[in-house]
Amino acid sequence: MTTIHELMKDAGADFNVRYRAAGYESDYSGTHIPTTFKAGTERNQYKWVVREDTNETLGLVGGQYPEERNYNYLADIAEEYFPDSASSVKLLGDGKRIAISQRIYDAREVGTSDFLKPDMIQPTLVWISSFDGSWATKAHNMMLRFFCTNQLGVGNSLFTVRHTKNHVPNLEVQARILESHRAWVDEYVNQAHLLAEVPFTNEQMNHFVKMLIPDPKPNKEKPYMWDVRSWRPVIEKREGIMNKWKEEIGHMAMGNKWLAYNAVQSFNQHEQGKGDRSEEKSLLRALDGKLGFSDKALKMLTNSIG
Repeated sequence: MTTIHELMKDAGADFNVRYRAAGYESDYSGTHIPTTFKAGTERNQYKWVVREDTNETLGLVGGQYPEERNYNYLADIAEEYFPDSASSVKLLGDGKRIAISQRIYDAREVGTSDFLKPDMIQPTLVWISSFDGSWATKAHNMMLRFFCTNQLGVGNSLFTVRHTKNHVPNLEVQARILESHRAWVDEYVNQAHLLAEVPFTNEQMNHFVKMLIPDPKPNKEKPYMWDVRSWRPVIEKREGIMNKWKEEIGHMAMGNKWLAYNAVQSFNQHEQGKGDRSEEKSLLRALDGKLGFSDKALKMLTNSIG
C-alpha cells in the first residue's frame, strides 16, 4: 500500500524549509532585527519561512512559531494514527499549506430510487497544516462525492495542536478521533439517505431556490423601478443553481432533495463569486469553511422533511 510519505514525494511536498530572522532597513544604522524579551529570554519577533529548493518565501510568522523543517511531522502523525489508509496529498499555494487525506471507511451508497442511479460518497479524514501560519495542525471530517469530486461537507476539527513537534501520538487521542469520525460519517450518511428518499420536481426546485435567494428589497426612493444592480446577482445565483440542478437530474423529470442540495453545493463551491475557480481554490473554500450558503440550503431542505 502506498504510504503518505510516498504520496508527498509524488506531490512535491517533501521539500525542506529554513527560518530567517525578519528585519528592516534603517536609514541610520543598517538592518534591525526586532526582538522581544520575556523572562530574560531574547526572541525574534518575526521570522521568514523559506523553501530551500526554490528560495521562495512561504510566510512571515511569529518568533515562537515551531521550526519544523518539512511536512514530515504531519505525515508521521497521520501514519501513526491510521496506517495503510493514505488517499491523497494536496500541496496548496506552492507549499504554503498542505492537506493529507486518509480513507478509513469504504465508500457509501446514497439513494435507491427506481428512476435515479444511486450516488456514491466517500468518508475522508483530512489533516491540514501550513508554513505561512494560516492553519494550525488539524484533523477534519470530509465527505467526497464521486459524481463531481465535490468536498460535500467539512466537520469541526477533531484534533488540533500548535507545537506539533511536542505532540506524541497515543491510543486515547487516536480512539477519540476515530470515534468522532465514525459518528460524523454515520450522521451524514443517514441525513443523505433521508434527503434522497424525498422526490423533488422542477417546480419545487424553482420555489426552493427563490426561498434560498429571495428577491432584493425594493428601492424606497424608486419603489416602482426595476433595479438592475440589485437584481443581477439574484438572477445569476438562481440561474447558476438551476443549471447545476439540470446537470444533476439529466433528462429525468424529477429528482430528489439530495440532488437539490448537491446542485446548490456545487454552485457554491465552484461557480459562486468571481476570480479563481480552480480545483485548489475550491478545496480551500471547503477547508476554510466558506460554504455557508450550502449549509443554509442543507438546513432548509432537512427541516422540511416530513
